[in-house]
Amino acid sequence: MTRPELLAELESRYGLLVADHHIDSALSLLGARPPAPLPPLDDLLEALLVSESWFFREPAALERALLELRPLVQRHPLRVLCAPCARGEEPLTVAMMLLEAGLKPWQFHITGVDLSGLAIEAARTRVYGSYSFRGGGPAHARQLYFQQQDDQWLSTVGDIHWEHANLLDWEPSGEFDLICCRNLLIYLTPRARRQLFLRLHRWLARGGRLVTAACEFALPPRDLFQARVLDGVSLYVPVPIAPDPVASVASLQPVVKRVAAPLSPLEPSAMSPAELLDAAERLADRGMLQAAEHACRQALLGLHEARAFHLLGVLAVARGDVVAAEALLRQALQLQPDHEEAALQLSLLRERAGDLEEARRLRGEA
Repeated sequence: MTRPELLAELESRYGLLVADHHIDSALSLLGARPPAPLPPLDDLLEALLVSESWFFREPAALERALLELRPLVQRHPLRVLCAPCARGEEPLTVAMMLLEAGLKPWQFHITGVDLSGLAIEAARTRVYGSYSFRGGGPAHARQLYFQQQDDQWLSTVGDIHWEHANLLDWEPSGEFDLICCRNLLIYLTPRARRQLFLRLHRWLARGGRLVTAACEFALPPRDLFQARVLDGVSLYVPVPIAPDPVASVASLQPVVKRVAAPLSPLEPSAMSPAELLDAAERLADRGMLQAAEHACRQALLGLHEARAFHLLGVLAVARGDVVAAEALLRQALQLQPDHEEAALQLSLLRERAGDLEEARRLRGEA
């Protein structure tokens, strides 16, 4: 298989936005350098996929969704899909949150799906190193829900159903009340994203919730999902699809209710700009978006880095300020033209605005 054929296969079968330098990085990981023949597609796919996560990553959206869905437990077990699920940290986080809320193991069913077979194999072992706990969470979680095995930790949380599958051709056995689809959408082609959103819409039960990553705030199409935003946390509820596929669907504006939240008790005077920026990223990962923005702007008083402008751009997207987000992401790219995530996120915003030419140009740079 030639490289152009490989890129076409990755796009047509998996919907992945893959550039030449991604292929180069994957080949380097596999120790396959030109002019050696390309490795099997499955091996290359595993090298391309980013199957890394951690417990209690961006927990605010999960907490909000589970709070809103809690009454459903009176009628049936809560049905949750985490896709992609990487090595299982997110499904287990949801399980721990439900147990912390007082639910019993039989009151929820959780399914984790991932395109990486290696990630699913690792998830089934339920064994994790200390790096998977870098997201914080309840101080007692590791002692209560894990057993230590030397320098690793075995999860003792109830059963999770794991599946190795491509979401673009996978079909579940039933509907879900909550779907967590985070940190995948930005890596898909526009056509694949649309296809996946249609499938997510079909899989969500009436009154269900969709959770995306904060950086993917602008992606769910408004003809399929309505945004609910509270305190900087975004959830999506499915809206009815018009029976006539040709009929126009009214544009649904997000229902936004902003409530001032206290800033995190950072001590800017005691932290260097680089430390403040690191803290801002940790706060954003935990869903503390206002505190993250405050820390990031404090950091910019002492440094001028693309990483800071990129983070502010992501936070602007999360609060729905697309104009500010574009300006900040462009500033990040001016400082670091090869900043891949800034280019990808800006391309998505330009695509949403109808500027397909610039969106394609930015994806070519990413």
